[in-house]
Amino acid sequence: MAQEHRITAQLRKLIKESGMTQYRIGKMTGIDKATLSRFMSGDRGMHLDNIDAIAELLKVKLTAGDSRKGR
Repeated sequence: MAQEHRITAQLRKLIKESGMTQYRIGKMTGIDKATLSRFMSGDRGMHLDNIDAIAELLKVKLTAGDSRKGR
């Protein structure tokens, strides 16, 4: 679960930093604006296919890191 939070937090940050509107991201990825809005506000998560579509659009690779690191 902690990895999921790191990935979603990373994606929210990347979306904000992209300067793209939620409308534009939705149009380019096929993700409903309401779904994207609820994700950005933290009200709900997002399906992996949507996460992949946004990452591809933004040309980024999302990583959860190795939770075993440093143990």
